[in-house]
Amino acid sequence: MERIINYRDIPTDKKTDILNALEKIGFFPAYGGVKTMQRVMEKSVPGSGPQFYFVFREDKLLGYNFLIGDTKRYKTVVSSVS
Repeated sequence: MERIINYRDIPTDKKTDILNALEKIGFFPAYGGVKTMQRVMEKSVPGSGPQFYFVFREDKLLGYNFLIGDTKRYKTVVSSVS
């Protein structure tokens, strides 16, 4: 069964592992690396943008959906499920 989890709901000690796992499913940040991406994701606000979702089957990362409305401020605008 698949689960969709918002970045904000991921336990702090698991966030870096999940961001590193994105490479295994073909995602690479438009600029910067995992730490830059994590700084952007930490600015996510409930009920507002940007929003970052991850799709899992059991504990395996299958895909992601990054909802970003301000392309001038945020350069990573992608969505994929493998």
